[in-house]
Amino acid sequence: MAATHGKGTVVYLDGYSYGDQLRQVDLDDDAGLTDITCFIHTTGARVVPGIHTATMNLQGLLHTAEAATLETWANSLLAAAVNSQVFVRPGGAIAEGDVGYAASVRAASLKRSVPHDDVCGITLDLAINGQLTRCQVIWAKVQGTQLGGTAYELGALSATQMLSAFWFVTAVGEDPSVAGTVDSDDAEAFADATVRATSTTVTAIGAQRMDIAGPVTDTWWRFNQGNGGTLTSVVVAGIVNLETI
Repeated sequence: MAATHGKGTVVYLDGYSYGDQLRQVDLDDDAGLTDITCFIHTTGARVVPGIHTATMNLQGLLHTAEAATLETWANSLLAAAVNSQVFVRPGGAIAEGDVGYAASVRAASLKRSVPHDDVCGITLDLAINGQLTRCQVIWAKVQGTQLGGTAYELGALSATQMLSAFWFVTAVGEDPSVAGTVDSDDAEAFADATVRATSTTVTAIGAQRMDIAGPVTDTWWRFNQGNGGTLTSVVVAGIVNLETI
């Protein structure tokens, strides 16, 4: 049923969570095959891998204040043509260990219906900029002191792979100023951890992405939040092939 497809899906758009208000979430992944039949002698159609593309469509009924926030966020992307970060996971409340999909995106279009009472309809189309990453939630906490998160065995990185980590900060305490790191080790105990990436300092809600290129022989990974303010945040991470130009 299209009217209920995607209902309850967890959706983070930078520092905003819209899962409760969305009634439809579509994530289309296209292999991008290219027809080369006209370039070769053959008795049948021939195709080769083309450009892999993905898009996301979000539809929902939002309270006017929430719709205005989403509209401001989308319009800033449309005007500046900058990347934003998105995470989508089917189901209800998010927890560490959950699996979903994350990506850098650009807003393609935004449609807003005329408000009725305090509700209006929103349709948002997003274009995946780069690769769609299958991720695992490795951090989902309200944290005010330095803490190394739970270790997850995401695997080693070959020379043609990278680990992408997305940090979504959805709420902050007073005067926040805190950074985090993505660490790796060869054992779950993290007795000899190596810092692989360091975030920029967080001072407000938002999201950022950290990419770690291989090769890395360590197979265990975690997120480590420093001191500097209480944050409500989620970190997801996954391994993909290195992007090439």
